[in-house]
Amino acid sequence: MDSSQQRSFWDRHITSWSDSAYTDSKSVPFVERIARPFRKHLTLRQHLAVEIVVNSGATSVLDLGCGTGDFAVELIGTSKILKNYWGMDIAESAIKEARERITFLQEELHIGGDVLIETGDVAPTVRSVAEDWQANVVVIGRGQHAGGLRGLRAHAYGILRESPCPVAAI
Repeated sequence: MDSSQQRSFWDRHITSWSDSAYTDSKSVPFVERIARPFRKHLTLRQHLAVEIVVNSGATSVLDLGCGTGDFAVELIGTSKILKNYWGMDIAESAIKEARERITFLQEELHIGGDVLIETGDVAPTVRSVAEDWQANVVVIGRGQHAGGLRGLRAHAYGILRESPCPVAAI
């Protein structure tokens, strides 16, 4: 599957996938309801990752494979010192939802901070963005998804090797 096919696939499926993994929504497709029990661990991994990042004292976070912003929303709502959050995903629909959710959260909690969420290729941007934002930690998802940013296993070694700061793989 080439990157345009991956992007198209995740644009169509990311919202229902995320809903089945992180919510109890009844409005997800049948196949996602069947898969839900196999995704229960993702919520625990997300809570642990937020705890690790918050306890590290990170003020800048680069989140690759941010999806619909579930991790970002929990992190921004939990951290008292986070100043910069940058999320990246292959799916435009995920990026749109993440932006909406984070904007809503910031308005509700009356919190500021720089938030940048965009789509694009991973390899050429991770290091430069982490350096530009002086990121304290880069967070990458290691889920069992196929392709694109959802398949970060293929990029993990390069990210670990090139990152100017610690990398948390969740």
